[in-house]
Amino acid sequence: MSRSMEAADHRGWARTFDAGSRLWEREVAGWVRDGAWRHHKRGDAQTTLFAEATSPDRIVGFISLSACLLDCSPQAPLVSILRATGLPQPARPDEIAGVHIVFLGVARGSQGRGIGTSIVADLLADLAEGRFLAPRFLLLEVWTDSPAIGLYRRLGFVPLGEPVRDRIGWGVDGAEANLQKMVLDRYSPVPGS
Repeated sequence: MSRSMEAADHRGWARTFDAGSRLWEREVAGWVRDGAWRHHKRGDAQTTLFAEATSPDRIVGFISLSACLLDCSPQAPLVSILRATGLPQPARPDEIAGVHIVFLGVARGSQGRGIGTSIVADLLADLAEGRFLAPRFLLLEVWTDSPAIGLYRRLGFVPLGEPVRDRIGWGVDGAEANLQKMVLDRYSPVPGS
């Protein structure tokens, strides 16, 4: 069961959302607590909450999305991904529209149950059904030591360039880790399907 984030969510469950104690999990919780509602109400990110079907008030995960433009200049990493598909190239050679997965989080007690996979599958189904503008590419960033990187690979996301050292934000002061950009071409088959 999913629904759009509301002001009451920011004042309620968002204050206590716990994704775990590792740095990237604390960052996800920091985004929910301090950034998701502000960006949602401004309109520059859309946050959708996911609840258990048997308990609609128990939020088990969320996804925050925004629009983005991806670099398709000749030296950009995305160009090799486009060429590998054998599908038509973008009309404008310098950029192409995409959906940016700003944050995806699953509550600590609900992790390992396929909820993250279901959240991404719901997003892909919505895009396929044309419920909103459906760009070809989905972009995300993931810390290279996060178990979520395996989920994204299984779902068909591929690395976009090399990882870069970056500061972990949203409530994790001073920590740094390697951040990998990944992209999913919705027109390419998912590995193993």
